[in-house]
Amino acid sequence: MNLKNKTVTILSNNCWGTFMYKYCNLEFNSPFIGLFVFAPDYIKLLEEPSLIYSDLCFIERSRFQNILEFLDDKEYPIGLIANDIEIHFIHYKDEDEAYAKWSRRVKKD
Repeated sequence: MNLKNKTVTILSNNCWGTFMYKYCNLEFNSPFIGLFVFAPDYIKLLEEPSLIYSDLCFIERSRFQNILEFLDDKEYPIGLIANDIEIHFIHYKDEDEAYAKWSRRVKKD
């Protein structure tokens, strides 16, 4: 793919964004890599993108736990920004890795 702008920031709520970066051979310029965000929280982020810059902390249990049955055996960090937006770092091994990559990519944005 021949893009003129090579510094694209993709705000995707799932792995689609990662696939697009790879397909277009672009550097990851978005913190939304290797994670997913449930629709209600994703819509909040789209309505107010500056929330991405909120402090990231981690929680033990998702408020969407009843929907997460398909992930019962999978453990991964769950981050929280702006006090109520959950970031599910499904492709990260621990909170340290998730925090480091999120923080670095937020600064690139």
